[in-house]
Amino acid sequence: ALVGEIEQLTGQKIDHVAQVKFGGLQKVVDALGGVELCYDQDVQDAYSGLNWTAGCHNADGSTALSFSRMRYADATGDFGRNARQRQVISAIVKKASSKETLTNPKTVTTMAEAGLSALTVDGKTTPLTLVNMALAFKDSTGSKGISGSVYWSNPDYYMDGVGSSVLLDDAKNTEL
Repeated sequence: ALVGEIEQLTGQKIDHVAQVKFGGLQKVVDALGGVELCYDQDVQDAYSGLNWTAGCHNADGSTALSFSRMRYADATGDFGRNARQRQVISAIVKKASSKETLTNPKTVTTMAEAGLSALTVDGKTTPLTLVNMALAFKDSTGSKGISGSVYWSNPDYYMDGVGSSVLLDDAKNTEL
């Protein structure tokens, strides 16, 4: 259902889907020995469990997961959470593709086992497809990669029977 909604919204066909469970993110970050994350505010968030001192830190898996889930202690809510999730993914890709990581067989093996154990893919995905997806994903998160989100006209739109929603800006989104 989600794939269909995204295809309808973007006009792009989605050939394959891969999903990493929360625990997988935590295991991959731990296998890498942590990742560097930055946030410019102190945070004590009971909902996500994030305890953060403003600045950049080498975050372990549990902290990276809390960092990527935190939204209630952030005035930008889901939008801020989305930006932090992209930061975590970029930090994982950067560390995983570093010379230090790739020349350490134990780290590569532990990271691969952690990632694959938490990965769910569609029925059409083959091992070669996974390799191609990983290479494309690495390219998209680098300095030349494209990342973003859809345009919205009202971030706090309320629909009866649904609740708080985000109203998309259809005119601007057709340009994507």
